[in-house]
Amino acid sequence: MRKSIQNLLAIVLLICVLLTATPGILVNAVSTPDITATIVEAVPGSSVSVVISLNNNPGIWGLGLNVGYDHDALTLNSYTVGSIFTEGEVIPVESLDKKDYFFVAARDSLDNTTNTGKLVTLNFTIANEAAYNDYAISLQLSNENTINNKVEEVALNCSNGKISVIKCIHESSKWVTVELPTCEKNGSENLVCDSGNEVLDTRIIAALGHSFTKKVVSLATKRSDATYTDKATYFYTCQLCGEISNTLYFEDGDVLKSSDTDGGNVKPEPETPIEIPVITGNTDEPEVINGNTDEPAVITGSTDEPAVTTGSTKEPAVTTGSANKPSVTIASTKEPAVTTDSKNEVTVTTEDNKQEYRIIKGENSEWKTGSEMGLSITADGDSAKFSGIEVDDVLVDANHYTLEPGDTVVTLNPEYLGNLSEGKHTLTVVYPDGEASTKFTITKEETTPKTVDDSKSVDDSKTVDDSKKFPWVSSISIVIISAAVISFIYLKRKKAK
Repeated sequence: MRKSIQNLLAIVLLICVLLTATPGILVNAVSTPDITATIVEAVPGSSVSVVISLNNNPGIWGLGLNVGYDHDALTLNSYTVGSIFTEGEVIPVESLDKKDYFFVAARDSLDNTTNTGKLVTLNFTIANEAAYNDYAISLQLSNENTINNKVEEVALNCSNGKISVIKCIHESSKWVTVELPTCEKNGSENLVCDSGNEVLDTRIIAALGHSFTKKVVSLATKRSDATYTDKATYFYTCQLCGEISNTLYFEDGDVLKSSDTDGGNVKPEPETPIEIPVITGNTDEPEVINGNTDEPAVITGSTDEPAVTTGSTKEPAVTTGSANKPSVTIASTKEPAVTTDSKNEVTVTTEDNKQEYRIIKGENSEWKTGSEMGLSITADGDSAKFSGIEVDDVLVDANHYTLEPGDTVVTLNPEYLGNLSEGKHTLTVVYPDGEASTKFTITKEETTPKTVDDSKSVDDSKTVDDSKKFPWVSSISIVIISAAVISFIYLKRKKAK
Protein backbone atom coordinates (compact mmCIF):
# COMPACT_ATOMS: atom_id res chain seq x y z
CA MET A 1 0.00 0.00 0.00
CA ARG A 2 2.78 2.36 0.94
CA LYS A 3 4.66 1.64 -2.28
CA SER A 4 1.56 2.33 -4.37
CA ILE A 5 1.09 5.72 -2.78
CA GLN A 6 4.74 6.58 -3.39
CA ASN A 7 4.39 5.65 -7.05
CA LEU A 8 1.27 7.80 -7.32
CA LEU A 9 3.04 10.78 -5.78
CA ALA A 10 5.94 10.34 -8.18
CA ILE A 11 3.57 10.42 -11.15
CA VAL A 12 1.87 13.56 -9.87
CA LEU A 13 5.22 15.32 -9.42
CA LEU A 14 6.30 14.29 -12.92
CA ILE A 15 3.13 15.79 -14.39
CA CYS A 16 3.76 19.03 -12.49
CA VAL A 17 7.31 19.25 -13.87
CA LEU A 18 6.11 18.67 -17.46
CA LEU A 19 3.36 21.28 -17.19
CA THR A 20 5.75 23.83 -15.66
CA ALA A 21 8.47 23.22 -18.25
CA THR A 22 6.20 23.53 -21.35
CA PRO A 23 3.86 26.51 -20.95
CA GLY A 24 5.16 28.01 -24.17
CA ILE A 25 3.97 24.97 -26.15
CA LEU A 26 0.40 25.43 -24.93
CA VAL A 27 0.38 29.17 -25.63
CA ASN A 28 1.90 28.84 -29.10
CA ALA A 29 -0.63 26.18 -30.08
CA VAL A 30 -3.41 28.75 -29.77
CA SER A 31 -2.01 31.10 -32.43
CA THR A 32 -1.47 29.60 -35.89
CA PRO A 33 -0.05 31.63 -38.80
CA ASP A 34 -2.25 31.82 -41.90
CA ILE A 35 -2.46 33.09 -45.47
CA THR A 36 -5.57 35.09 -46.46
CA ALA A 37 -7.12 36.53 -49.65
CA THR A 38 -9.35 39.62 -49.66
CA ILE A 39 -13.07 39.73 -50.52
CA VAL A 40 -13.95 42.43 -53.08
CA GLU A 41 -16.86 43.59 -55.28
CA ALA A 42 -16.81 44.49 -58.97
CA VAL A 43 -19.13 45.08 -61.93
CA PRO A 44 -18.93 43.32 -65.32
CA GLY A 45 -16.20 44.78 -67.53
CA SER A 46 -14.28 46.39 -64.65
CA SER A 47 -10.86 45.65 -63.12
CA VAL A 48 -10.29 44.55 -59.54
CA SER A 49 -7.34 43.51 -57.34
CA VAL A 50 -7.16 40.68 -54.79
CA VAL A 51 -4.47 40.96 -52.08
CA ILE A 52 -2.96 37.76 -50.63
CA SER A 53 -1.30 38.33 -47.23
CA LEU A 54 0.79 36.34 -44.73
CA ASN A 55 0.09 36.87 -41.02
CA ASN A 56 1.94 35.58 -37.94
CA ASN A 57 5.01 34.47 -39.91
CA PRO A 58 6.94 31.87 -37.81
CA GLY A 59 9.99 32.19 -40.07
CA ILE A 60 10.13 30.71 -43.60
CA TRP A 61 12.85 30.32 -46.21
CA GLY A 62 10.65 29.29 -49.16
CA LEU A 63 6.93 29.26 -49.95
CA GLY A 64 4.70 27.70 -52.62
CA LEU A 65 1.02 28.66 -53.06
CA ASN A 66 -1.54 27.58 -55.67
CA VAL A 67 -4.31 30.15 -56.46
CA GLY A 68 -7.46 28.90 -58.22
CA TYR A 69 -10.22 31.02 -59.85
CA ASP A 70 -13.01 30.90 -62.50
CA HIS A 71 -11.37 31.52 -65.89
CA ASP A 72 -14.71 32.13 -67.67
CA ALA A 73 -15.62 35.10 -65.50
CA LEU A 74 -12.14 36.29 -64.43
CA THR A 75 -8.96 37.03 -66.38
CA LEU A 76 -5.62 37.42 -64.52
CA ASN A 77 -3.78 40.31 -66.16
CA SER A 78 -0.77 40.83 -63.85
CA TYR A 79 0.57 40.42 -60.32
CA THR A 80 2.64 42.56 -57.94
CA VAL A 81 5.11 41.10 -55.42
CA GLY A 82 4.59 42.20 -51.81
CA SER A 83 6.93 42.70 -48.83
CA ILE A 84 7.52 39.09 -47.72
CA PHE A 85 9.91 38.28 -50.59
CA THR A 86 11.74 40.57 -52.99
CA GLU A 87 10.83 40.52 -56.67
CA GLY A 88 14.10 38.75 -57.42
CA GLU A 89 13.27 35.94 -54.94
CA VAL A 90 9.90 35.19 -56.64
CA ILE A 91 10.07 32.76 -59.59
CA PRO A 92 8.40 34.44 -62.61
CA VAL A 93 5.25 32.84 -64.09
CA GLU A 94 5.65 31.85 -67.74
CA SER A 95 1.96 32.36 -68.65
CA LEU A 96 -0.91 33.89 -66.71
CA ASP A 97 -3.65 32.11 -68.72
CA LYS A 98 -3.02 28.71 -67.22
CA LYS A 99 -5.67 26.93 -65.16
CA ASP A 100 -4.27 28.18 -61.83
CA TYR A 101 -1.72 30.75 -60.74
CA PHE A 102 1.25 29.19 -58.86
CA PHE A 103 3.29 31.46 -56.58
CA VAL A 104 6.79 30.16 -55.69
CA ALA A 105 9.49 32.09 -53.85
CA ALA A 106 12.81 31.30 -52.08
CA ARG A 107 15.25 33.42 -50.10
CA ASP A 108 18.55 34.59 -51.64
CA SER A 109 20.27 34.04 -48.29
CA LEU A 110 20.29 31.24 -45.70
CA ASP A 111 18.25 33.27 -43.22
CA ASN A 112 14.51 32.86 -42.71
CA THR A 113 12.21 35.79 -43.35
CA THR A 114 9.78 36.73 -40.59
CA ASN A 115 8.13 39.58 -42.50
CA THR A 116 4.32 39.83 -42.49
CA GLY A 117 1.96 41.69 -44.79
CA LYS A 118 1.32 41.49 -48.52
CA LEU A 119 2.59 38.35 -50.18
CA VAL A 120 1.33 39.13 -53.70
CA THR A 121 -1.43 41.22 -55.36
CA LEU A 122 -3.37 39.67 -58.27
CA ASN A 123 -5.01 42.00 -60.82
CA PHE A 124 -8.13 40.63 -62.58
CA THR A 125 -10.55 41.83 -65.28
CA ILE A 126 -14.24 40.87 -64.99
CA ALA A 127 -15.82 39.52 -68.19
CA ASN A 128 -18.60 41.68 -69.67
CA GLU A 129 -20.94 38.69 -69.74
CA ALA A 130 -20.06 37.54 -66.21
CA ALA A 131 -23.16 36.60 -64.20
CA TYR A 132 -23.98 38.39 -60.96
CA ASN A 133 -22.44 35.86 -58.59
CA ASP A 134 -19.63 35.16 -56.07
CA TYR A 135 -16.40 33.79 -57.61
CA ALA A 136 -14.02 32.11 -55.15
CA ILE A 137 -10.28 32.82 -55.00
CA SER A 138 -9.07 29.50 -53.52
CA LEU A 139 -5.68 29.10 -51.81
CA GLN A 140 -3.79 25.79 -51.46
CA LEU A 141 -0.38 25.59 -49.76
CA SER A 142 2.44 23.58 -51.38
CA ASN A 143 3.97 21.80 -48.36
CA GLU A 144 7.11 20.71 -50.16
CA ASN A 145 7.92 24.30 -51.15
CA THR A 146 6.98 25.90 -47.81
CA ILE A 147 10.02 25.30 -45.61
CA ASN A 148 12.42 27.02 -43.21
CA ASN A 149 16.22 27.24 -43.49
CA LYS A 150 16.49 23.84 -41.76
CA VAL A 151 14.55 22.31 -44.67
CA GLU A 152 11.60 21.65 -42.32
CA GLU A 153 8.07 21.98 -43.63
CA VAL A 154 6.15 24.91 -42.13
CA ALA A 155 2.39 24.42 -41.69
CA LEU A 156 0.26 27.43 -42.60
CA ASN A 157 -3.52 27.72 -42.68
CA CYS A 158 -5.12 29.24 -45.78
CA SER A 159 -8.31 31.33 -45.90
CA ASN A 160 -9.98 31.76 -49.32
CA GLY A 161 -11.16 35.07 -50.75
CA LYS A 162 -13.78 35.91 -53.37
CA ILE A 163 -14.86 38.41 -56.02
CA SER A 164 -18.57 39.31 -55.91
CA VAL A 165 -19.83 40.47 -59.32
CA ILE A 166 -22.75 42.86 -58.79
CA LYS A 167 -24.84 45.17 -60.94
CA CYS A 168 -23.46 48.39 -59.47
CA ILE A 169 -20.93 49.38 -56.84
CA HIS A 170 -23.06 52.41 -55.79
CA GLU A 171 -20.06 54.59 -55.04
CA SER A 172 -22.23 57.72 -55.17
CA SER A 173 -25.97 58.39 -55.24
CA LYS A 174 -28.47 61.24 -54.96
CA TRP A 175 -32.16 61.80 -54.12
CA VAL A 176 -34.33 62.56 -57.15
CA THR A 177 -37.86 63.95 -56.74
CA VAL A 178 -40.49 61.76 -58.41
CA GLU A 179 -43.62 63.65 -57.34
CA LEU A 180 -43.81 67.02 -55.60
CA PRO A 181 -45.99 67.21 -52.48
CA THR A 182 -49.08 69.41 -52.36
CA CYS A 183 -50.96 70.87 -49.43
CA GLU A 184 -53.06 67.70 -49.05
CA LYS A 185 -51.13 64.99 -50.93
CA ASN A 186 -47.75 63.40 -50.12
CA GLY A 187 -44.93 63.44 -52.65
CA SER A 188 -42.09 60.95 -53.15
CA GLU A 189 -38.41 60.77 -54.11
CA ASN A 190 -35.95 58.01 -55.06
CA LEU A 191 -32.31 57.45 -54.10
CA VAL A 192 -30.65 56.81 -57.47
CA CYS A 193 -27.14 55.48 -58.10
CA ASP A 194 -25.06 57.88 -60.22
CA SER A 195 -23.41 55.02 -62.10
CA GLY A 196 -26.24 52.75 -63.22
CA ASN A 197 -29.33 54.86 -62.37
CA GLU A 198 -30.49 52.01 -60.15
CA VAL A 199 -33.12 52.96 -57.54
CA LEU A 200 -31.64 52.13 -54.15
CA ASP A 201 -34.34 53.51 -51.86
CA THR A 202 -37.64 55.40 -51.87
CA ARG A 203 -39.07 57.77 -49.29
CA ILE A 204 -42.21 59.85 -48.81
CA ILE A 205 -42.23 63.65 -48.84
CA ALA A 206 -44.92 64.72 -46.35
CA ALA A 207 -47.81 66.89 -47.55
CA LEU A 208 -47.15 70.58 -46.98
CA GLY A 209 -50.47 71.36 -45.29
CA HIS A 210 -52.54 74.47 -46.01
CA SER A 211 -51.24 77.85 -44.90
CA PHE A 212 -54.40 79.98 -44.62
CA THR A 213 -52.64 83.32 -44.13
CA LYS A 214 -53.22 85.13 -47.42
CA LYS A 215 -55.88 87.87 -47.48
CA VAL A 216 -57.78 88.10 -50.77
CA VAL A 217 -60.77 90.45 -51.04
CA SER A 218 -63.11 89.12 -53.74
CA LEU A 219 -66.61 87.79 -54.28
CA ALA A 220 -65.23 84.25 -54.12
CA THR A 221 -63.78 84.79 -50.63
CA LYS A 222 -66.56 86.96 -49.20
CA ARG A 223 -68.17 85.59 -46.05
CA SER A 224 -70.54 88.41 -45.10
CA ASP A 225 -71.42 91.93 -46.23
CA ALA A 226 -70.78 95.02 -44.19
CA THR A 227 -73.57 96.30 -41.94
CA TYR A 228 -74.10 99.48 -39.93
CA THR A 229 -72.29 97.83 -37.01
CA ASP A 230 -69.88 95.27 -38.56
CA LYS A 231 -67.33 95.30 -41.34
CA ALA A 232 -67.44 92.89 -44.28
CA THR A 233 -65.67 89.58 -43.68
CA TYR A 234 -63.69 87.37 -46.07
CA PHE A 235 -62.24 83.85 -45.78
CA TYR A 236 -58.45 83.44 -45.74
CA THR A 237 -56.78 81.88 -48.80
CA CYS A 238 -53.98 79.25 -48.72
CA GLN A 239 -50.62 80.90 -49.41
CA LEU A 240 -49.43 77.78 -51.28
CA CYS A 241 -52.29 76.46 -53.40
CA GLY A 242 -54.91 79.21 -53.32
CA GLU A 243 -57.66 77.11 -51.71
CA ILE A 244 -60.19 79.12 -49.72
CA SER A 245 -60.69 78.32 -46.03
CA ASN A 246 -64.21 77.61 -44.79
CA THR A 247 -63.51 78.56 -41.16
CA LEU A 248 -60.77 81.21 -40.90
CA TYR A 249 -61.77 84.74 -41.91
CA PHE A 250 -60.77 88.38 -41.53
CA GLU A 251 -62.49 91.79 -41.60
CA ASP A 252 -61.97 94.38 -44.32
CA GLY A 253 -63.38 97.77 -45.26
CA ASP A 254 -65.67 99.97 -43.18
CA VAL A 255 -69.12 99.68 -41.67
CA LEU A 256 -72.08 101.27 -43.52
CA LYS A 257 -72.55 104.98 -42.80
CA SER A 258 -75.85 106.52 -41.61
CA SER A 259 -77.60 108.51 -44.35
CA ASP A 260 -81.14 109.52 -45.24
CA THR A 261 -80.50 108.51 -48.83
CA ASP A 262 -77.90 105.74 -48.64
CA GLY A 263 -78.59 104.03 -51.89
CA GLY A 264 -82.27 104.13 -51.09
CA ASN A 265 -81.73 102.48 -47.71
CA VAL A 266 -82.63 104.21 -44.49
CA LYS A 267 -80.95 103.19 -41.25
CA PRO A 268 -83.58 101.44 -39.18
CA GLU A 269 -84.50 102.75 -35.78
CA PRO A 270 -83.59 100.37 -32.93
CA GLU A 271 -86.46 98.24 -31.71
CA THR A 272 -87.49 98.56 -28.08
CA PRO A 273 -89.13 95.84 -26.07
CA ILE A 274 -92.89 96.32 -25.63
CA GLU A 275 -95.31 94.95 -23.13
CA ILE A 276 -98.65 93.79 -24.51
CA PRO A 277 -101.26 91.88 -22.56
CA VAL A 278 -101.13 88.18 -23.18
CA ILE A 279 -104.35 86.16 -23.22
CA THR A 280 -104.22 82.38 -22.55
CA GLY A 281 -107.22 80.11 -22.61
CA ASN A 282 -110.89 81.24 -22.80
CA THR A 283 -110.99 84.34 -20.57
CA ASP A 284 -112.03 87.96 -20.72
CA GLU A 285 -109.01 89.11 -18.67
CA PRO A 286 -105.58 89.34 -20.33
CA GLU A 287 -102.60 87.57 -18.79
CA VAL A 288 -99.22 89.22 -19.12
CA ILE A 289 -96.01 87.20 -18.79
CA ASN A 290 -92.78 89.15 -18.22
CA GLY A 291 -89.72 87.51 -16.79
CA ASN A 292 -86.11 86.51 -17.02
CA THR A 293 -85.71 82.79 -17.67
CA ASP A 294 -83.28 80.35 -19.30
CA GLU A 295 -86.07 78.23 -20.77
CA PRO A 296 -88.36 79.16 -23.68
CA ALA A 297 -91.80 80.62 -22.80
CA VAL A 298 -94.76 78.73 -24.32
CA ILE A 299 -98.25 80.15 -24.62
CA THR A 300 -101.11 78.01 -25.90
CA GLY A 301 -104.82 78.72 -26.13
CA SER A 302 -107.67 79.89 -28.24
CA THR A 303 -108.20 83.67 -28.36
CA ASP A 304 -109.21 86.45 -30.66
CA GLU A 305 -106.46 88.71 -29.33
CA PRO A 306 -102.75 88.49 -30.14
CA ALA A 307 -100.54 86.54 -27.72
CA VAL A 308 -97.42 88.47 -26.80
CA THR A 309 -94.46 87.50 -24.63
CA THR A 310 -91.74 89.96 -23.65
CA GLY A 311 -88.68 89.34 -21.58
CA SER A 312 -84.96 88.61 -21.55
CA THR A 313 -84.34 84.95 -22.45
CA LYS A 314 -81.40 82.86 -23.58
CA GLU A 315 -83.68 80.59 -25.60
CA PRO A 316 -86.29 81.94 -28.05
CA ALA A 317 -89.93 82.08 -26.88
CA VAL A 318 -92.35 79.77 -28.73
CA THR A 319 -96.03 80.56 -29.24
CA THR A 320 -98.56 78.05 -30.57
CA GLY A 321 -102.37 78.17 -30.77
CA SER A 322 -105.34 78.81 -32.90
CA ALA A 323 -105.99 82.53 -33.25
CA ASN A 324 -107.46 85.02 -35.63
CA LYS A 325 -104.72 87.50 -34.78
CA PRO A 326 -101.00 87.10 -35.38
CA SER A 327 -98.92 85.61 -32.58
CA VAL A 328 -95.83 87.72 -31.70
CA THR A 329 -92.83 86.82 -29.54
CA ILE A 330 -90.21 89.45 -28.74
CA ALA A 331 -86.98 88.63 -26.85
CA SER A 332 -83.74 90.48 -26.14
CA THR A 333 -81.44 89.23 -28.95
CA LYS A 334 -78.78 90.58 -31.25
CA GLU A 335 -80.09 89.31 -34.57
CA PRO A 336 -83.94 89.17 -34.86
CA ALA A 337 -85.50 86.51 -37.08
CA VAL A 338 -89.06 86.81 -38.57
CA THR A 339 -91.08 83.84 -39.90
CA THR A 340 -94.65 83.43 -41.20
CA ASP A 341 -96.78 80.34 -41.78
CA SER A 342 -99.75 79.40 -43.93
CA LYS A 343 -102.19 81.01 -41.44
CA ASN A 344 -100.45 84.37 -41.74
CA GLU A 345 -99.15 83.92 -38.20
CA VAL A 346 -95.98 85.93 -37.61
CA THR A 347 -93.27 84.86 -35.18
CA VAL A 348 -90.39 87.26 -34.33
CA THR A 349 -87.47 85.66 -32.45
CA THR A 350 -83.92 86.74 -31.53
CA GLU A 351 -80.92 84.64 -30.53
CA ASP A 352 -77.54 85.35 -28.97
CA ASN A 353 -75.01 83.11 -30.80
CA LYS A 354 -71.99 83.84 -28.64
CA GLN A 355 -70.76 80.78 -26.71
CA GLU A 356 -68.61 80.82 -23.59
CA TYR A 357 -65.54 78.59 -23.97
CA ARG A 358 -62.87 78.02 -21.37
CA ILE A 359 -59.40 76.48 -21.03
CA ILE A 360 -59.67 73.19 -19.09
CA LYS A 361 -56.02 72.16 -19.14
CA GLY A 362 -52.72 74.00 -19.49
CA GLU A 363 -53.72 77.39 -18.03
CA ASN A 364 -50.79 79.66 -17.14
CA SER A 365 -48.28 77.11 -18.45
CA GLU A 366 -44.53 77.68 -18.51
CA TRP A 367 -42.15 76.66 -21.31
CA LYS A 368 -38.35 76.76 -21.02
CA THR A 369 -36.16 77.66 -24.00
CA GLY A 370 -34.20 74.71 -25.37
CA SER A 371 -36.93 72.19 -24.40
CA GLU A 372 -37.67 69.49 -27.00
CA MET A 373 -41.32 69.25 -25.84
CA GLY A 374 -44.09 71.50 -27.14
CA LEU A 375 -46.69 73.44 -25.11
CA SER A 376 -50.18 71.87 -24.94
CA ILE A 377 -53.40 73.80 -24.20
CA THR A 378 -56.87 72.13 -24.01
CA ALA A 379 -60.14 74.03 -24.55
CA ASP A 380 -63.61 72.56 -23.91
CA GLY A 381 -64.87 73.33 -27.44
CA ASP A 382 -65.33 70.63 -30.09
CA SER A 383 -62.24 70.40 -32.34
CA ALA A 384 -64.60 70.08 -35.33
CA LYS A 385 -65.55 73.75 -34.79
CA PHE A 386 -61.94 74.87 -34.32
CA SER A 387 -61.04 77.94 -36.44
CA GLY A 388 -57.45 78.63 -35.40
CA ILE A 389 -55.26 80.05 -32.64
CA GLU A 390 -53.77 83.47 -31.95
CA VAL A 391 -50.71 84.35 -29.88
CA ASP A 392 -50.66 87.95 -28.73
CA ASP A 393 -53.56 88.69 -31.18
CA VAL A 394 -51.54 87.37 -34.17
CA LEU A 395 -52.93 84.41 -36.15
CA VAL A 396 -50.56 81.41 -35.92
CA ASP A 397 -49.77 79.41 -39.06
CA ALA A 398 -51.14 75.84 -38.90
CA ASN A 399 -47.61 74.49 -39.51
CA HIS A 400 -46.58 75.70 -36.04
CA TYR A 401 -49.01 73.51 -34.05
CA THR A 402 -50.89 70.21 -34.00
CA LEU A 403 -54.59 69.61 -33.29
CA GLU A 404 -56.05 66.46 -31.72
CA PRO A 405 -59.69 65.26 -32.17
CA GLY A 406 -62.33 65.52 -29.41
CA ASP A 407 -61.78 68.43 -27.04
CA THR A 408 -59.58 71.06 -28.67
CA VAL A 409 -56.03 69.97 -27.72
CA VAL A 410 -53.55 72.34 -29.39
CA THR A 411 -49.78 71.75 -29.07
CA LEU A 412 -47.38 74.53 -30.13
CA ASN A 413 -44.13 73.06 -31.49
CA PRO A 414 -40.74 73.88 -29.88
CA GLU A 415 -39.40 75.63 -33.00
CA TYR A 416 -42.22 78.20 -32.88
CA LEU A 417 -41.95 78.69 -29.11
CA GLY A 418 -38.19 79.18 -29.39
CA ASN A 419 -38.77 82.26 -31.60
CA LEU A 420 -40.97 83.98 -29.00
CA SER A 421 -39.51 86.49 -26.55
CA GLU A 422 -39.10 85.67 -22.87
CA GLY A 423 -42.00 86.66 -20.64
CA LYS A 424 -45.77 86.32 -20.63
CA HIS A 425 -47.85 85.76 -23.80
CA THR A 426 -51.56 85.34 -24.49
CA LEU A 427 -52.90 82.31 -26.40
CA THR A 428 -56.46 82.44 -27.78
CA VAL A 429 -58.34 79.42 -29.20
CA VAL A 430 -60.79 80.72 -31.82
CA TYR A 431 -64.17 79.21 -32.76
CA PRO A 432 -66.75 80.62 -35.19
CA ASP A 433 -69.08 81.43 -32.26
CA GLY A 434 -66.63 82.29 -29.47
CA GLU A 435 -63.12 81.94 -28.07
CA ALA A 436 -61.09 80.86 -25.01
CA SER A 437 -57.86 82.52 -23.77
CA THR A 438 -55.08 81.87 -21.28
CA LYS A 439 -51.59 83.13 -20.44
CA PHE A 440 -48.32 81.23 -20.81
CA THR A 441 -44.73 82.18 -19.95
CA ILE A 442 -41.45 81.70 -21.85
CA THR A 443 -38.51 81.30 -19.44
CA LYS A 444 -34.79 80.79 -20.00
CA GLU A 445 -33.43 77.29 -19.40
CA GLU A 446 -31.07 77.03 -16.39
CA THR A 447 -27.85 75.12 -17.06
CA THR A 448 -25.66 73.47 -14.41
CA PRO A 449 -21.96 72.68 -14.98
CA LYS A 450 -21.09 69.05 -15.32
CA THR A 451 -18.63 67.64 -12.79
CA VAL A 452 -16.10 64.99 -13.52
CA ASP A 453 -15.71 62.07 -11.14
CA ASP A 454 -11.97 61.37 -10.95
CA SER A 455 -12.70 58.11 -9.17
CA LYS A 456 -13.85 56.68 -12.52
CA SER A 457 -10.60 57.42 -14.35
CA VAL A 458 -9.52 53.81 -14.18
CA ASP A 459 -11.23 51.43 -16.60
CA ASP A 460 -11.79 48.27 -14.54
CA SER A 461 -13.19 46.50 -17.60
CA LYS A 462 -9.71 46.15 -19.11
CA THR A 463 -8.19 44.00 -16.35
CA VAL A 464 -6.61 40.81 -17.53
CA ASP A 465 -7.73 37.43 -16.27
CA ASP A 466 -4.42 35.64 -15.56
CA SER A 467 -6.17 32.29 -15.55
CA LYS A 468 -6.99 32.85 -19.26
CA LYS A 469 -3.41 33.90 -20.09
CA PHE A 470 -1.92 30.80 -18.38
CA PRO A 471 -4.44 27.90 -18.62
CA TRP A 472 -1.77 25.47 -17.30
CA VAL A 473 -1.75 27.20 -13.88
CA SER A 474 -5.20 25.83 -12.98
CA SER A 475 -4.09 22.31 -13.98
CA ILE A 476 -1.03 22.50 -11.66
CA SER A 477 -3.24 23.70 -8.79
CA ILE A 478 -5.58 20.71 -9.18
CA VAL A 479 -2.65 18.28 -9.22
CA ILE A 480 -1.03 19.80 -6.08
CA ILE A 481 -4.36 19.74 -4.17
CA SER A 482 -4.91 16.08 -5.18
CA ALA A 483 -1.42 15.17 -3.96
CA ALA A 484 -2.06 16.90 -0.63
CA VAL A 485 -5.34 15.02 -0.10
CA ILE A 486 -3.72 11.65 -0.88
CA SER A 487 -0.84 12.38 1.53
CA PHE A 488 -3.29 13.35 4.27
CA ILE A 489 -5.27 10.10 3.89
CA TYR A 490 -2.08 8.02 3.93
CA LEU A 491 -0.72 9.66 7.12
CA LYS A 492 -4.09 9.28 8.85
CA ARG A 493 -4.27 5.55 8.12
CA LYS A 494 -0.66 5.07 9.18
CA LYS A 495 -1.38 6.77 12.51
CA ALA A 496 -4.46 4.61 13.01
CA LYS A 497 -2.35 1.44 12.70
